[in-house]
Parts: sequence; structure tokens; C-alpha cells
Amino acid sequence: MALVLIVAIVSVFTLWTLSPTVSTSQSVFGIYLAVDLVCFAMISYIYRTSKGGGRLSRVYLVAGCVLLLVLVGAGFAA
Repeated sequence: MALVLIVAIVSVFTLWTLSPTVSTSQSVFGIYLAVDLVCFAMISYIYRTSKGGGRLSRVYLVAGCVLLLVLVGAGFAA
């Protein structure tokens, strides 16, 4: 969970530093906003499951991590 929090913090910092007037920054903004939303979804899933006494699904966690890697890679490529 700590790595997901670090990714979310770096993504928010990147969003904060982007210039909204440059067209490339607008597409990168959307990508990093998606990263933040996926991080939030993963954090809330971990919290709800751990508080409810359930078992975390590795499939969901791996899918979220893969999606984060794809989005961060797209952010670097844009």
C-alpha cells in the first residue's frame, strides 16, 4: 500500500506542476488524473477489505498495478 501512496503523491505533484496552456500538458494531465483515480480505487479496496475482515484478491491488486504501470508509461511517452 505504501508504494501505491507514493505513486499517488508523485502523480498529484506532477499534476500540480503542469501548465494548463500547453496542449501536450492537457493530455498528460488526463493520464495522471487517471493514475490518481486508480490509486484511490486500490487504496479504498484495500481499506474496505481489511476493515471488513475479507481476503484481498491478488487478481484485483495485480490488475490495478498493471493498469498503473501502463498509465505511467503512457504519461512518460506523451
